[in-house]
Amino acid sequence: MDSLITSNSEQYTNNELHEEGAPLKSQFADLYKANTLKTLSQSQRRENQLQLLKERRHQSVDEKRNLTDLFHDFKENDHEEQMDVVIPCKTNSKMRYRHLKNKLMLSEWFSDIPNDLELNWLFKLCPSGVRNLVIAYRHKTMAFSIEGKRQAKFISHLPGGGPHSTFNKFTVLDCVYNVAQKCYYVLDVLAWNGFVLKNSNTELRFYWIKSKLDETPELKEATRGNPFTFVEVNFLPAELPLLEEKLSQVHDDEQVSLDGIIFYHREVTYIENRTPLVGWLKPYMVPEMLHIPVHPSFMKHKPRDYICLAHYLQEKHAKKKRPKSSEQMER
Repeated sequence: MDSLITSNSEQYTNNELHEEGAPLKSQFADLYKANTLKTLSQSQRRENQLQLLKERRHQSVDEKRNLTDLFHDFKENDHEEQMDVVIPCKTNSKMRYRHLKNKLMLSEWFSDIPNDLELNWLFKLCPSGVRNLVIAYRHKTMAFSIEGKRQAKFISHLPGGGPHSTFNKFTVLDCVYNVAQKCYYVLDVLAWNGFVLKNSNTELRFYWIKSKLDETPELKEATRGNPFTFVEVNFLPAELPLLEEKLSQVHDDEQVSLDGIIFYHREVTYIENRTPLVGWLKPYMVPEMLHIPVHPSFMKHKPRDYICLAHYLQEKHAKKKRPKSSEQMER
């Protein structure tokens, strides 16, 4: 994945710096997907949401106020234990921050390919890992799961995240954490050094985080003051020749395997929870949905009982509607 992920070649094995027992298997796909069998079609819901976004552009919005609820626990815990490098969170004693639940922007299965895919959409090749919301504020950095559970607390070179940062500056990132690489792969940015981008469109956010990470090369190196690396996941226009080129070159036997392809509408702001303006496909689904080939290694991961995406979603919907047996309910 070297062509799309500017990866640090060094591996870091000091696993105690992050949560003990963190899963090696990707949970990324499970966190993204939403049931798309709604009353309205996916394309209709896309149009409705785009219309709402256009209307909101004309409203006065206090962007910083939209993020203040992320930080109140940082203020309350200012007198917590002093950090040397990192404080790992034990599996059986994770702190839950309920106000941080469902703050990530999640995708739906890309079951209805838009006609303007090549014109108005971008894509990223996402590495295997676990989605985390990373918040750097008041000289510390914390990573949270999609459920709002604190996964790790450490210092970093992110603005606001270490002892040399300005006290009231803050940075908020949407990342995929890879345990083996001890790396946070940066998908998106909500705020950087106190500048809020949550209400900016996708293209601006992506260019912004790319430039800021390029300006901060120390984030790509694991050091005492930055125990985890932060690496951008590059983006490209969702043009079929580009997709075909990248997916034919990427092999699934590299140090960081490809989990899936995520598609973003260029105009979508950062929306909490699920949105049809962000789509998700597994690599083996690409030939079916986009009619372009992928590297043969990706097709090996196609489940034996997989027929097509539409059938998969129907089966998933049916399973959710099945009543639980009395034995299951007792458990």
